[in-house]
Order: sequence, then structure tokens, then C-alpha cells
Amino acid sequence: MSGLVLVPTPAVAEPTPAALGLTITLRMDWFERFEVPDDGINEEGEFYPEVKIGDGPVRVAGTISDDAFHPATLSPSPWVFTEQVNLPEGRTTLDITVSIKDLDDTFGFGDDRMDISPQNQDVDLNLTYNVLTDTWSGDGIGHGSGLDNPCSDRDGKPQGQACAVGDGDPNFPEDGDGKRAALGLTITSSGHSDADQDGIADRDERFGVRNEDGSMAVDLPAFGADPLHKDLFLELDHTDGVEPSHEAIEVVKRAFAAAPLPNPSGGDGITLHVDSGGLHDKNAMEGPPQGTCGDGLDNDGKNGQDGADPDCTFRDVGVENPTPNCDNGTDDDDDGKKDAEDPDCLAGENLGGGNTVPALGNCGFDAKFFQTKGAPGNNFATARQRVFNYVIYTTPDADTDGAGPDTGCGIGGQGSGTDIVLYRTDPAALMHELGHNLGLHHGGNETHNCKPNYVSVMNYDINSGIPRAGGGLLVDFSPARITLDGKSRGKAPMDRLKEDDLYENRVLDPGDNVNNFVFMDDKGVKRTTPLNANPDWNGDNPSGFGDDGDQRFEVNIDAAGPADCKNDTKNSELNGHNDWKAVQAYLPHRFPVPGGPTPPIETETFPTREEAERILRVNNTTDLAVAIADSPDPAAAGESLNWTITVSNNGPNSATSTQVTTTLPADVTNPITSVPCGIAGKVVTCNLNELRQGASKQYTIKADVPADVVYRNGAPKTITARSTVDNLAGPDSHTGNDTATAETKVIAKADVKVTEATATSPLEVLIGQPGSASLEVTLGNAGPSSPIDTTLTTSATADSGVTVTPATATFEQTALTVGSPQKATYTANLECTTPGVKTVKLNATLALKKAEDVDPDMTNNEKSVSFQIDCVVPIAINVRPGGSPNSINLNTDATLAALTTKAGEYDLPLDFDAAKIDASTALWGLRDKLFNTATPTGAREVHGRGHRERSYELDEKTRDADTDLVLHFKPSGSGLTLTSTRACLKGKYLAPDAGVYTFLGCDTVRVVN
Repeated sequence: MSGLVLVPTPAVAEPTPAALGLTITLRMDWFERFEVPDDGINEEGEFYPEVKIGDGPVRVAGTISDDAFHPATLSPSPWVFTEQVNLPEGRTTLDITVSIKDLDDTFGFGDDRMDISPQNQDVDLNLTYNVLTDTWSGDGIGHGSGLDNPCSDRDGKPQGQACAVGDGDPNFPEDGDGKRAALGLTITSSGHSDADQDGIADRDERFGVRNEDGSMAVDLPAFGADPLHKDLFLELDHTDGVEPSHEAIEVVKRAFAAAPLPNPSGGDGITLHVDSGGLHDKNAMEGPPQGTCGDGLDNDGKNGQDGADPDCTFRDVGVENPTPNCDNGTDDDDDGKKDAEDPDCLAGENLGGGNTVPALGNCGFDAKFFQTKGAPGNNFATARQRVFNYVIYTTPDADTDGAGPDTGCGIGGQGSGTDIVLYRTDPAALMHELGHNLGLHHGGNETHNCKPNYVSVMNYDINSGIPRAGGGLLVDFSPARITLDGKSRGKAPMDRLKEDDLYENRVLDPGDNVNNFVFMDDKGVKRTTPLNANPDWNGDNPSGFGDDGDQRFEVNIDAAGPADCKNDTKNSELNGHNDWKAVQAYLPHRFPVPGGPTPPIETETFPTREEAERILRVNNTTDLAVAIADSPDPAAAGESLNWTITVSNNGPNSATSTQVTTTLPADVTNPITSVPCGIAGKVVTCNLNELRQGASKQYTIKADVPADVVYRNGAPKTITARSTVDNLAGPDSHTGNDTATAETKVIAKADVKVTEATATSPLEVLIGQPGSASLEVTLGNAGPSSPIDTTLTTSATADSGVTVTPATATFEQTALTVGSPQKATYTANLECTTPGVKTVKLNATLALKKAEDVDPDMTNNEKSVSFQIDCVVPIAINVRPGGSPNSINLNTDATLAALTTKAGEYDLPLDFDAAKIDASTALWGLRDKLFNTATPTGAREVHGRGHRERSYELDEKTRDADTDLVLHFKPSGSGLTLTSTRACLKGKYLAPDAGVYTFLGCDTVRVVN
């Protein structure tokens, strides 16, 4: 760290306290001499005053020759002295010296000094003025704290605050001085310094308002007053049930805090202190989250983000989905305070004032108001009058029968001077009436109301607040805030508008993209339009903005809204106004002064709560439309179904909270959306936030259609989705297009398939004796619909000489389910009619049972299996020809004859020439070892050849004329056993068609050894 010099950060200097400055006026109301000066030479005397106030110079006034007179009214030189005084830091008093002299020469060197001091050996008045209490005293006289004792003139009228009467000090301090006289004088202060120009004197902000005895009357320092930062103190009294919320007060406080008015201490703004006596708002929320109505998020996942959420009417202080917890007995934010002890739960503050008052049932500033204000117990203390404004929230007179005397009031409140009466509890109402307290009118500096180019809560058309892009309201004077912190503001005053010289290609404030203004177009429709958009003055483009370029129009644009704005002219000149600039100029002089002009009283009909709500609804009226389209249609059970929802705003105004509620069919499940939405069962609620006039937004909902919905229904099913659009911020001018439906036909779609086919068949089938084959198939469902009913069709084909029965068969396979394959078996008889190896093909085809069902892939619905069988020729053989029974000795050779036969002989189906047998292929043995086996076993011909001869027929007696074939075998190789009763001969022979075929013949045997 070599070479590094650490320089301490300089401390931030404390602001220099505001120096106390004021103007002192000393007025001499009565003078009377009791002793003649100059030893009687001039019995009247020629008197003049000398006055020194604070560090100011000695000042004199004109000379008067009379023994008693009213000096303050003399002309041309009244005995009235005014001095601007600036007190050093730490001083709150100043000295005043008063002398009365008798002019003896024109140079004043030898003038006699009259004795006006009650003190012995003291002819002048030496007084001290207390700047904090506006009292003074000295030499035994004074004003305040019971000292007041005015003089009486010769008509008996009191003169001055106090009467100074000399006690007579002859020739003191010099010869000729000390003659007795009386002086009635008044000393007042005015023009008290106000460093921050907020109308509250520095003396009050630094030291508090004092009683005459110096005790504290209104402890402004303890209340948070800052002489170098503008303050506005408001005492709030209320009737039970008619009180502002914590949010309402905070909205107004923030508007003033962001005011574009500079302060000596640095930074802008006015600190609004609302003394409500600690009014407990049980519906407020203690602790976080805070300020979620301006963070660009939909914090509660419903009703849209920020201004689109109905919870966010006032976006600078609002909280989405607030949870009232100010009456739960819990310190929810861990600040050591709970419920009524926590500032989060208070509408205002507790500064020692703020009372509950009976319901006035009155109308404006009538006797009831002032009686309540000054009621016994001092609802509004006199000492507060020079530093506090005063408001009563109460109930108005109501016309209950239409006949009086309760004629109804019909106003939402009234403001004048420093007084306010309110029958509305919304923040804009308080801001509006405070505007009157601060010198503003309904047109800014004039009473002309509802001017489109005057964007302020003073304008009745936007008396509930300035409409904001994205929804919600801004409570502000003009120029309105663009950013909520007030660092960026709109244009003020806006350009003058001439109703007979309007152009749609001119915008009111190109730099303000968040605030809106209100006007009536030429169609008589109320329009709420962005300040940076082209106004559609003539009303020919309700679904958009001004589109007529530099064409000139004459339109009565300020006649909409409240009754006070009604007019039928089209030639008014409408001027904008800078409210905050006017407030800055008015603030230092806002408290009435004795003898000053009477403050103007709001005479127009400030909208009632009901009227304000009506105006707000009209300002937000527009025509929303919704359409819904389904895809695909038809949809398949087991797949997803999509709905595309399109919302359009046909105008004429923006829909700042566009909400679509879609009720899905009861059958679908698992809905998801392409935009943030709330899903409760089958109801999907999507807030699309702001939808400008002429704009549209689109989103999709996707849901699953259960795989079994068609199966359960027994047929395709039509399901319906219904969408309804609402503008949560206002009415819809045409409700006929607010609801749309989409009907979707749901069908069964299943990819059914034959996944496996296996045949079981004989290797050999004896001609004339049918064999049996089977086909086992495995059936599957790949969905999406499940289960589903199917039909399985089997068929068989074979080479000539084989007959398969049945040739085809159909089976119903019901409830084929995804993941649960089914098996089916087809059995067929095989009948051979000609010898030889034959091919048989078995086929299985699966199809959906119902014609309206859809199989998306038909390529996997069929499988075939082929196999071969050997059609074997049955023959007749004779074991031990000529012998009976056919005894076989396992230890000796056995002889048998293969007989040559004709078709039909011995019930044999075909002719057979035994002489054509290939003896080398012949095997003799057990049938199951020879027939229908892939590896036949038996005894072979001993000689390897046969012996052609005319052998015995089966009757063992007859020898026919054809040639048979005699063969010899060793029984030991045949597989015969003592229990065997039948033996067979199998081999190949040459048929007349030159084919070589298999034959099989069997005969009974008796094994004897």
C-alpha cells in the first residue's frame, strides 16, 4: 500500500438554519401631554417621535403641535414606523426604543424629551418584542399575557395595545425634560421570513407556535416541520364510517412529496402532514410487500399486472392482492409496532388533533361546518389556524323524500381558504379540494372546466385521477408525473386549443407516453386518449386515433361529463395551465390575514361519489370482442386440443384491464396457457392487461382429451368451450360480442396393430385324414384413444391339393387398451387331396369396429404366417402276409407287403403302385416315430431293396393280379415293444406324374417275444 494516501470523506454539511426575519410595525395611536413643555412658553408644544427598532437606525416622523391627537392618522407624516429586521442566530427577541420630543429649534439640539415612561428617572420607552409570541413588554407596560391596557382618547375610545403614561421626571435627564405625557401604541409583526416559501413562517417551523406566555401551542418541530423544506399541515376530523383509508392519504402525500417545487435544503416536493389523531385503518396492510403495483409483474398471478389489477387503482402506493392485517393483534412486519401503533395501519398521523365528529348532514360551508370546526373542546384549535389547513369528512344532506326540507346536497365536497368539507373518501377528492386551498380553479387559473388540454385532478372530467397507460389513476396537478417519482413530467401549460380550429395531426404532449386526456368527439362520444396520440376529434375512427391529418374541424370537445361542463359552443378557446407553478406562487400567501380578501368558495358542483364513478365508467367504456377457434377439429380422444382466443378492442377507448374467462369442457384435463392465467378446475381466467383501441391480442389454451371419453360415451362426442371477455375497468358498449363458443367433435383415434403372429401346424397330413393348424396373434393399441373395440379377421390360402377350413373367420376384440395387449387364436382344418409338399398361408387383419373411429396407421394392422405340410399318401400294408394274427418276434426278421391298390380299395383315396416304392427310403416302426415328425426313426429294409410279387391281401387268403412289394425288417430296430399293437411303413415312391411323394401304411401286430 506504499504511496497510498487515504483521504477521509468530508462530512455532509448540515443545512444552515433559516434566519428569522420579519417586519415590525410600530403605530402610535394616541398622544396626550399632561404638562406643558418649555415652561409654558408654548402651551401646545411641537411634538415629534424618535423610534429605534432592533439594529435599525433612529427614525423620526412629522412634528405636530397639539396637546392630544391620533398620530397614526396624521398626514402627510403619520407616526407609523416599519422596520425589516433579521435576527442573528439564536435570537428570538428584539429591542425597541421610543422617545417623544418637543421641538425647540429647527436643528433639534436642545429639544425637550417628554416623559412617557412609567419608570422613575426614565423618560423613554425601552421595550422588548418577542418574535415567537408577538408580544412585547418593557417599563411596566406591554401587550400579551394580561398586560394590555390601552389608552382612552377624549371620546373614551381605546387607543393602542398598551398605554404608556410618564410618571413625571422634571428636568431629567436635562433641564426642560421629563414633562408627563401619554402614548398609546401598537406593535405588530408581519412578513415573517419563510425560507422554504411554504406559507409557514420560519419562526413557527423552528420554534413552534407559541402561546402569549411562551409555552408551546403547536409543536411543529416535533411534528416534523422543516423550515428548509416545504410543509403542508392538515388536520382531519371525520364522522364514523366516512373516513379516508391509509392508501388514500398516502396517495395524496406522495403526490405532494413529488411536487416539482424546489427547497432550500435541496430536492423537490412538499411534505404533507395529515393529523387524523392516528385514525386506525383496520383494512390496511402492515408490512411487505409494498409498491407492487408498479413493478411490471403480475404478483398475485391473477387480474393482470400493475394497473390492470383492480387492486392497483393508484399505482404509486398500491399492492396487488393486499392482505388486511391491521386488526389481527400481530406485529406483522417486525418493527415493534402492531395494528393501531404501526404507521402502516394509520390514515394519517397522530399530531394531537384529529377528532371524530357527529354526522353533519349538511351541504358545504354552512353554519354546521363552522359550528363543528369551532365546537366546544376546540375541534380545530385557534393556535393552529396560521399553520394548519382543516378538513371534515362527513355525510351530506340527503333528499330522502324529494320534498324537503332535506333537499339533498349533490356535491362531493367543497374547498375554500384553508377549509375543506368532503363527502367522498377517495384520494383525488382530497387532492382536488387542497388544490382550491392552494389557489387553483377548475380550469387551473380559471373556472372553465373539462378542458382536454388541462390534465389535472382539478378538471371534473378526470376528478378521480388522471388515467394512466396500463391502467390505474394518477392523483396529481399539472404537469402530471410521467414517472411516479416525479422526476419526469408532462408538458404544462399545454398548447391552446381552439374548438373551431382543431387538427388531428397535432398531439397534446408528444413526450408523455403514460398519461391520458379526456374529450368529447363530434359524435358525442367520450374519448380517453394518450397524450402522445393523435386525437380523433371528429369521431370517425372509434377503433383507433386521429387519422384525418391537417383537415380542420369544429368540435365542441369540452362538453362531456358533469353538468357543469355542458355547453353547446364550438368556438371556445381552451388554455392549458401549470398548476404546480401556480401553487408555488400561492403557497407563501395561502393563510388568510386579518383584513385580507375573502377566499373564493368553490361554487361549481364537485362530483359526488356516485357521479365520479359514473364519469369514470364513461371514460373507460369501450367495445371488446372475443373469438375462439379450436384445433384440431375433430379432435382425438387421448390427444391434446388447442383453443386460440382472440380479443379485439373496437374502441373508442382503451380497455386497461382486459380479462377473458374461458370455461373448458368438463371432459378435458390438464389445461395450460401460452400467457399467464389463473386456472381453477375447468375455468381459465386470463388478464391481458391493457388493450388499446383498435388492437387485438391472441393466446392459446391447450388441454388433454381423456383417452376413454369416446368409449365411455359410446360414440363420438361434441364438447364446447366458452370464452367471455370483460373490461374490468369499465363497461362494454356492445355486449353481444363478449362471448364466443367453439364446439369440437371428439372421435376415437387408435393405432391398433397386430404385433405378433405365430402358426402351429403339422409337418404331414395324411390324405383323407384332416390335420389341424392354429394361428395365435397378439394385438396392441398404441393409442391415443383407449380402450377401443376392434374386429379381427383371419384367412387362409394354400397350394392346390390342400383345403383349409374355415377359409376365413371374424372375431370381435373389445376394449383393446393401451399397454394391455390381447391374444387371439384361429384354428383351421387342413385336408390334403393330392400328395406332395404344400404351402399354407394364414393371415390376420385387425380393424376398428366402428366406421367413425380412425386408425392413423394402417400399415401395421396385418400379419401373415406361411408354413409347409407334406401331404402323405395312405397305403395298405400286410404284416406277415398270409398269417393271422400278425405275430412279431423281436428277435427275428419281420416280413410285410406293401399292397398295390386302386382308389377306393380299402377306402384308400388314391391309386398306389407299391412296385414304385423306393425301398431305401422305407422305415418300419411305430406311427408316432414315423409320421408328422421332423426326424422319423424305424427299421430299414434288411436287403435295401423290395421284392415284387403277388402277395396276400388283407384277408390273408387272396392274391390279386397286381404286383405288390414285399419288404423285410428287423423288428429290433423298429422301436416295437411287447405292448405295441400297430406298426407302420413310411417311405417315398415314384408317382405316375413323376413326382416323388411320401406314403404311410399301418397294420396291426402282436409282439410275442
